[in-house]
Amino acid sequence: MKSILVILLLVISQFSFSDDSNTVSNKDYQVFYNAFPSTFLTPEVAKNYQIERSANRGLFNISIRKKNNDTSKPAKAKLIVSAKNLLGQEKLVDVKEIIEAGEAIYYIGSFSVSEEEVIHFNIDVIPENSQTSLNVKFTHEF
Repeated sequence: MKSILVILLLVISQFSFSDDSNTVSNKDYQVFYNAFPSTFLTPEVAKNYQIERSANRGLFNISIRKKNNDTSKPAKAKLIVSAKNLLGQEKLVDVKEIIEAGEAIYYIGSFSVSEEEVIHFNIDVIPENSQTSLNVKFTHEF
């Protein structure tokens, strides 16, 4: 079941991470991010991870990698999330940490959306055992 989520997130990330527009980095860390409707998840994956799958739910995916010369490895982090629609209304975001057998760490944020709603995200990513943070700002229409 976990491999299904990893494969799904990797497929989604291939579309979103194909350029640097969905990446924020500093000298030590790289943060990858994307957003998509919760209906992109299969019912089986949504049930397994207790994620509500609905036309009225959006998700974001954040993955943090610690740089090490020419390689990188997954890193845990604390996320401070602000999400607002075009009217400035705050969105309540439920963030889950998903660890895949030490090979991958994902942070999935779940929130309500209306049809064609535009959400502005401002996410501070604070890697574990780090004094620095990375700021991720993006907008997505659902």
